[in-house]
Amino acid sequence: MKVGVIMNSLKAKTIIILLPLITLALVSLSWLSYTNYRSTLNANLQEQMKLNIDNMAKDVQMRLGFHSKPALALARFIETTGTTITKEQYISVVKDFLSVNSDTLGIGVWYEPFRYQQNIKYFGPYAYRDKDYIHYTEDYCTPEYDYPNTDWYKNGKTNLESIVWSEPFYDSVTGKTMVTTTVPFTDKNKAFLGVVTADIDIASIQGMVANVNVGDTGYVLLTDKKGNYLSTPAKDKIMKTKIQDDPDDNISSLGKLILEEKTGVARFGNSSGEYLAFYNYIPEIEWHLVIVVPEKEVFAPLNALIAKITPVIIGSLLFVLIVVFYFAKYLSSNIGRINVASKAIANGDLTQSVAVQSKDEIGQLAIHFNSMITHIKSIIQKIHQESQQLAAASEELLASSEQSSKASEQITEAVQEISSGMNDQLQATKESQLSVVKVSKQMEHIESSLDYVKKALYKVKENADEGNAMVLKMINQMQLIQKNEEATSKTILNLNEKSKEIGDILTLIYSITEQTNLLALNAAIEAARAGEHGKGFAVVAGEVRKLAEDSRSSAEKILSIVSEIQNDTKLSVEMISSGVRSVNDGIVLANQTEKSFNEILLSLESLGDQAHTVNSAVSLCKNEGKIMANAVEGISSISDQVAFSLQNVAASTEEQLASMQEISAAANTLSKMADELQSTVNVFRI
Repeated sequence: MKVGVIMNSLKAKTIIILLPLITLALVSLSWLSYTNYRSTLNANLQEQMKLNIDNMAKDVQMRLGFHSKPALALARFIETTGTTITKEQYISVVKDFLSVNSDTLGIGVWYEPFRYQQNIKYFGPYAYRDKDYIHYTEDYCTPEYDYPNTDWYKNGKTNLESIVWSEPFYDSVTGKTMVTTTVPFTDKNKAFLGVVTADIDIASIQGMVANVNVGDTGYVLLTDKKGNYLSTPAKDKIMKTKIQDDPDDNISSLGKLILEEKTGVARFGNSSGEYLAFYNYIPEIEWHLVIVVPEKEVFAPLNALIAKITPVIIGSLLFVLIVVFYFAKYLSSNIGRINVASKAIANGDLTQSVAVQSKDEIGQLAIHFNSMITHIKSIIQKIHQESQQLAAASEELLASSEQSSKASEQITEAVQEISSGMNDQLQATKESQLSVVKVSKQMEHIESSLDYVKKALYKVKENADEGNAMVLKMINQMQLIQKNEEATSKTILNLNEKSKEIGDILTLIYSITEQTNLLALNAAIEAARAGEHGKGFAVVAGEVRKLAEDSRSSAEKILSIVSEIQNDTKLSVEMISSGVRSVNDGIVLANQTEKSFNEILLSLESLGDQAHTVNSAVSLCKNEGKIMANAVEGISSISDQVAFSLQNVAASTEEQLASMQEISAAANTLSKMADELQSTVNVFRI
């Protein structure tokens, strides 16, 4: 069997389709389980590591708290007692406070110079632990040591409200790494008095960190705020190497991240594999804790799960492959029997049938296939009977169609002759219609021109009416001006008369002033003759004469002004008289213009009546022309309809003739098909 035939078989297609789908489903389910389990494992790990590192940070803070409490308590004690305690009492006090915490290596009280006593510059009682014994020393109260200039003293002095922790340092004498706690104390006025220090051996903290078990190969790192290793599996790096300067570039990068971000999770790798780092920050002393866990340990349960799941997946795939193979074989064998029967039916053998061996869809298909064969047998038998009747009917139809074809040919010839005559009549009618339409258009043009003339005459009449109205208005205005001019002339004449009267009065005043002046002169002469008795009268006469002269001068000025007014009044009277004459002439001309406009209006009205009469006649002619055009158009339309109907009749007869010819050909073809159908049906074996 060829490869192409095998690949086209139903069994091969079923295996090719189902097997990849099932494989994909199993792999997807496994991958989903893997990713979910990995995410859950990672989340649990982060939560557990966070809890562990938080607990470790709390343990470190607790140990440091135990150490700082004696120093803090001693500082508060000194603030209460002050300088009242003697040196011997201080020795006892520092020893007692040192014994409180076993991790504390030494504790001391350091006064500001000359503050304990005015004659003592350096006063610093200090007790320290040597194995199981506590010793007292004053070796640090010397000018050479000069403790006020040490960093731990300065830090305490500048931070009065808090506990100050020094950076870790290695003591070469004791061979231990220590941290100093500095607590400032003040006097009653809150002025700085000194500090209390306590030195702690961080070996216990280092041991606690080093003894933390993180899986099989995980470990914990502890650094100070500058990154110096305080605890690391590499003992040679403690207090000698900074994490950000580690020779391993991956760890140095991790160190920079830890110092910058304080808390979080990071991933790094080296030659040993990939690692997860969980880091936290101890704010009280500014130290950093780091838990390092190998990824292979973290995901070891996951790898074990994969190792267990993989054989299960492979076994499931093999089982599915076997099931799919036998299922495909079952489908192929049952459908193959139906296929064999179908080939026999295609060759005309309707005696075939398929045995029903199951009640599933394949069994239902076999039942329906057998039912289909039964129906086909019945149809073939009916076709055989009907084909014989069809052959006889087709012969009768062929004879009838030949007779109908001859009759249709005669009708077609008659209709074509009638259609030719109607075409000539239609042409003549159309020519008449065109002539009538032309006449009607000319009448419409004349009517349009007359309408234009009527509109122009109406416009001219409107303008004439407006001109006449303007002339009447102008006449009224001229008459009003005439009346105003006459009234003004009368007023000016009255004014002229009044000015003459004023002139007469001024002449009289002038005469009186002359006489008064003369009388004043005579009075002055008489007063001079009277001597001393006439001096007072002479003064009065002088004043009267002066007044008379002033009155005469004023009268002369007024008389001059009145004379000018009379001259102007006379000139105004002459100009107004001339204006009145011009207005009278304008009124005469306006009356003549009014008469001319009236004559124009009468002429326009007569011309408008004549234009209206002509327009009515043209409209009548136009309407008659339209009626004639409509009549001719109706005749033309009827002729068109008749011609169109004749054409339709001719076309119908031609179509009928063609149809009869087609029927004849179809009848002939039908007869042949009936013969062929009988031959075809005879092929089937029922």
